[in-house]
Amino acid sequence: MEHIGKRFPGVVALDDVNLSVGAGEVVALIGENGAGKSTLMRIVGGAITRNDGTVKIDGKPVEINSPREASALGIEFIHQELSVLDNLDVAANIFLRREPTKGGFLKLVDRARIYREADVLVKKLGLDISSRTPLSRLSIAQQQLVEIARAVSAGARMIIMDEPTSSLTLSEKLSAYAELTKPRITFLVVLTAAAGFCMGSASGIDYARLLNTSLGIALLSSGLATLNQYFERDLDRLMRRTQARPLPTGKLLPAEAALFGILLSIVATAYLAILINPLSALLGIATFASYLFVYTPLKTRTTLSTVLGAFPGAMPPLIGWVAASGGITVEAWILFAILFLWQFPHFLAIAWMYRDDYARAGIKMLPVVEPDGRVTAQQIVNYTLLLVPVSLLPSVTGLAGSVYLVSAALLGVGFLYFSARAALARTTWQARQLLLASVIYLPILFGMMVLNR
Repeated sequence: MEHIGKRFPGVVALDDVNLSVGAGEVVALIGENGAGKSTLMRIVGGAITRNDGTVKIDGKPVEINSPREASALGIEFIHQELSVLDNLDVAANIFLRREPTKGGFLKLVDRARIYREADVLVKKLGLDISSRTPLSRLSIAQQQLVEIARAVSAGARMIIMDEPTSSLTLSEKLSAYAELTKPRITFLVVLTAAAGFCMGSASGIDYARLLNTSLGIALLSSGLATLNQYFERDLDRLMRRTQARPLPTGKLLPAEAALFGILLSIVATAYLAILINPLSALLGIATFASYLFVYTPLKTRTTLSTVLGAFPGAMPPLIGWVAASGGITVEAWILFAILFLWQFPHFLAIAWMYRDDYARAGIKMLPVVEPDGRVTAQQIVNYTLLLVPVSLLPSVTGLAGSVYLVSAALLGVGFLYFSARAALARTTWQARQLLLASVIYLPILFGMMVLNR
C-alpha cells in the first residue's frame, strides 16, 4: 500500500500511509483508538474505498471496491462482529459458503470429505475440538479461529483480522491469564517445594509458614511460566503442541503477558523476602534468572540447554528447605539432586514425543539432532540409574526412615523398568508411558519421604 489517504467528513483518518506485507509475514497494527488501524484494514478488505494512494499485489496495482472484489483477489477480512452461524457445527461454518447446497445439506460422501478437511484445518490452527462441535459451544476466540479456517479453505492469500482479542469476555480473558501460569506444572513445583519445607522442619511443621511458602513459590512459578511464554511466543506459533496457547492464538497481547509475568515475579520475590526469609527470595531470583536468561535462549543453540535448565528446575525443594530452616545443608542438596536427576528421563521422554515439533521450531533437543535416538536412550537409562541410589540417600543420612527406603527402592525399580522399555523401543508410545511413570513417581517419592521423616 503506497501513499494511502482516507478522509471522512471533517476528519482525516489516514494521510500518506505506506505498508508492505511480504509472503508468509504476520503484521500487527498497533496504536491508540482512532489511529486509523481499522480504516487501513478495511480499505485492503474492500469494506471502504480510499481517497488517495495505490494498492498493489505482486507489484501490480489493483482496485478493491468491495469485499467481493477483495475475496476474488484472495483477501479475506474477519470483522470484530463475527458472522459465524452458531446453530451449525464447525465444518458447516467453514465450508457452507464455499460449497452451498440445497437446504444446507450435503451428500453423505461430500459430508465425510468436508468433516475430514475441517478436522485438519482446526488442528493446524491449534483448536482442540471436533469439526462436529456446535459453534454455540465455542468461545469468541475459538469462533474467530473458525473464521480463519473458513478463509484458509477459500484459498485466501491474505487474512485480515480486526482486533482478535477485542471480543473476549472477561471470563475468557481471565482464563487466558490463568493458562499462562501453567497450573499443572505450578502445582508440581509447589508440591516438591512443600516437601522440601516439611523435610527441613526439624522442630515441627509451621503450617502458616508452609502456606506462605507455597503461595510465594506458586506466584514465582506462575510468573516464570508466563514470561517464558512471552519470550518463546514466536517459537510456540510453530509447534502444534503450543499453538493453542494464549499468545499464539491472540487471546492476549505480548505486552499484557509481559506485564502480568513481571508483576507476578516481583510480588513473589517480595512475598518470600518479607514473609519467609531473604535467602529463599535470593534463590527464587537465581531460579528466575537462570531459567529465563540462560536456559531459554540456549534452547535453539545447543542440546546442553537441557542440562542447564535442570538446575533451576531442581530448585523448588531447596527453596522449601531454606524457607523452613533458614539455611542450606547436605540434606537439602540431596533433595535438589533427586529432582535434578529426575528431570532427564522426564524431559527426554517429552522431547522424543514431540521431536518433530521441536525440529519445526528449531529447538535443539537431543532427539532432534540425533534422530536415531541412541544417545537419548542411553541418557534416559543412565540418569535413571543415577537417580535410584540418590533417592535412597534420605534414609542413609537419617532424613527419612526405613519405610521410605523400601518405597524409594521399589519406585526406583519401577521407574527404571519404564526407562529401559522406552530406551529399547524408542517409540512415541513407550516415551508417553515413561512420561506418565515419571509424573507418578515423583509425588509418591516425596510423599513417602514426608510421611516417614
